[in-house]
Amino acid sequence: MLYSFPGDCDGSAPVGSRTKLGGTFYGTTFFGGMGSHCSDRQNGSGCGTVFSVTDMGAESVLYSFESGSDGAHPQAGLLNVSGTL
Repeated sequence: MLYSFPGDCDGSAPVGSRTKLGGTFYGTTFFGGMGSHCSDRQNGSGCGTVFSVTDMGAESVLYSFESGSDGAHPQAGLLNVSGTL
């Protein structure tokens, strides 16, 4: 296991497959992140994230969903299209 999601701001409940570019994996979590407009945020669970994890296990949140037109609770992985996610 490269990384174990603790929840809250870091994200929790990773979904979909991970996509690898170079030495970094990219994916989504159903919960977590800093989104303040998600009704689940009241319970500290957030609206979901897009994250990266290096092959050495260093994780970063690249995006936190806010709900509404921004979206919330992603349920799929990311696609690599010519080096762009």
